[in-house]
Amino acid sequence: MSWIQENKFISAVLGATVIISGTLFYLGMSARSDAEKKRKANNSAISKTNILKTNKPFPSSENKQLMDAKLESFTDESLAFQQSLLKYRPETLAKLSENAFSSKVSEHISKLTNLYKKEGIIIPDKGAAFGLEAYMSGRLAPEKATRYLDYQRKALEWMFVKLAEIGPDSLDNVFREKLAEEKPAAASGNKKKNSKNTKVTSISRSLPIELSFTCSEREVKTFLQELSNSEEYYFITRSVSIVNLDPESPDIEDGVFQEAPVVIDDFGGDDFKSVEDLAGEPIIKQVTGTEKIKVHLKIDLILFHEAEKVPFPGVKKVVKKAASKSVKKQQPKPVSKPAVKSVTKPVAKPAPAVTP
Repeated sequence: MSWIQENKFISAVLGATVIISGTLFYLGMSARSDAEKKRKANNSAISKTNILKTNKPFPSSENKQLMDAKLESFTDESLAFQQSLLKYRPETLAKLSENAFSSKVSEHISKLTNLYKKEGIIIPDKGAAFGLEAYMSGRLAPEKATRYLDYQRKALEWMFVKLAEIGPDSLDNVFREKLAEEKPAAASGNKKKNSKNTKVTSISRSLPIELSFTCSEREVKTFLQELSNSEEYYFITRSVSIVNLDPESPDIEDGVFQEAPVVIDDFGGDDFKSVEDLAGEPIIKQVTGTEKIKVHLKIDLILFHEAEKVPFPGVKKVVKKAASKSVKKQQPKPVSKPAVKSVTKPVAKPAPAVTP
């Protein structure tokens, strides 16, 4: 008989002890492993935090001053750029009455029609209002729109005068998109809702215009250059569509060649021209680009908003700071009075008493 059979109770206790010890050892090792992982993760987080603190990413007085300086510099440059664009905005946009603007429309149409007829430029048979077709028949414009319409009318007059100067063959069509002030008022139920959306969110507004005319390639290039170089109005060309009126491509016969220079036996002579002498001279007449084309332009006339109506982050702070600097410069410096030296007079000593 074995010892285990003779000591069953003790054997059971020992077996239970071994199983419990193994379980506790496993649980202990597992807990130790989890603790080690957490310790490593904690040390890694501490290390990353120390590195970030070394790089000073957190808000500090130095970083705040640096950010304020950069923001102030950006604001100054943006305001300067805005002022350079405001030269295209007139000092005032006069609000005209309905009848006064109607008279301006009549003058506009009459002046440009006479100019185009004088230059021999073909206009539509029904006549042209040069962008003001909506008011061609005497229809009155809404009074709230006249200030913007009159500014657009002046810009259109300038543009069509420039177009007449380059001499296109014809002015085929003009379309001006209605301004928001010309459109019917929103329904009464939406008035309150629309009033919240009147806040200015851009430095400018666009006044679109489209026109099509027939000319040569050189003439349309000149016209686009004139629009870009305008010192009074700011135009943006949105798109240019061109159709060639000649369905056939140009042939070599359309070109005119120069006569070849004379070369004699002893390589020279009065009529001989060297390669250097021919530099810059046309050898063949331009073949392409002389045919007529029909051009369709989409143009935006840009009206810049007044500076005080454009929301700009940080601008009040910059303006206030600039104003305080100018006040300090204007204030006269206090005149320093010369220092007065105090002179102390010697005190006379009393005469010694004389004793008889």
